[in-house]
Amino acid sequence: ERGGVLGMNSCSTFVREDPKKNPVGPGELADHALHIKNLVGAKHVMLGFDFCDEMRDPSELAEGRYYDCVKGYEGSAAFTTALLERGFTDDEIAGVLGGNLLDFLRRTIG
Repeated sequence: ERGGVLGMNSCSTFVREDPKKNPVGPGELADHALHIKNLVGAKHVMLGFDFCDEMRDPSELAEGRYYDCVKGYEGSAAFTTALLERGFTDDEIAGVLGGNLLDFLRRTIG
């Protein structure tokens, strides 16, 4: 309604409850993007990744630890593919990958 954007985090616990027992990946994050798109529109979805090297592999984690469901910036291609599989258009994906943030910044700070 006010033109904001939501930066999606790739931390597993933000994507699924109990990610250690139910592993998550780029597809599950794309499901979240689709949910946001269906609620408020694709122009409000953007990346908000905060990658932490110690959070990469769920099999190496102590109980209760979290991990990135997109494996670093190199894993972003799999997330993009998952968006395509969920029906996002090329323009919508360009927005999610940075265009929506740029539009927001232009509107708010010039």
